[in-house]
Amino acid sequence: MDALHARYADDYHWVHVLPNAALLAAALTHADGDFSGSICRAVPGGWDTDSNGATARSFAGLLTGSPDAMDAR
Repeated sequence: MDALHARYADDYHWVHVLPNAALLAAALTHADGDFSGSICRAVPGGWDTDSNGATARSFAGLLTGSPDAMDAR
């Protein structure tokens, strides 16, 4: 996250797509398919936190392939 903030914070507004897309990609990649972990990595990354959390949740849910594959939380 520090590298993303260093690269984008001075050049882009907090709702701009580039830093937020990079944050989502990092959160999903580093969560290794963990639904809750994806959200927990996206939100504290900053920028557009509510949208990033919701988008991470949506992508993580899609990547599980089935509601039965998701954890109980």
